[in-house]
Amino acid sequence: RPDPLNGIVNLMGSLIEGLGGQRHSAPPLQALLPEEIRDYRQVLLLVVDGLGMAPLRALSPDGLLARSVRTQMTSVFPSTTATAVTSLMTGLYPSEHGLTGWHMYFRELGTVLAVLPGKPRYGGVPWGASGVDLKKLLGLSPIFDRIQAPS
Repeated sequence: RPDPLNGIVNLMGSLIEGLGGQRHSAPPLQALLPEEIRDYRQVLLLVVDGLGMAPLRALSPDGLLARSVRTQMTSVFPSTTATAVTSLMTGLYPSEHGLTGWHMYFRELGTVLAVLPGKPRYGGVPWGASGVDLKKLLGLSPIFDRIQAPS
């Protein structure tokens, strides 16, 4: 169950605000406030799809990653790769960005697309190569367009 104050969207809110941008509706992550980020020249966000705390602690309880955990966060709902990655890339909740699965029907194109790779479900030319503007189609901007730090 997603925690509305301690999730990946809150993390992105902290990063966006800490790097000089306007965050959307999510409050910042309390374990990493924007003020802590402002002093850094570079920030690296490493996302390991599907790695939860239980496997991390079970596989390497004394490893660098397990020892470096500041807080435990939740993902979004639905917690599919396409939905979570879109939330990470935009700083928006799924209810705001609207991408809730790997395959989605786009009425504007009359087809089902695999959203992250940007291809029609049953093959064909990727939407970028066919002249479809992703930002216009989805109405979304990546966080990199909203932060002031070089990215």
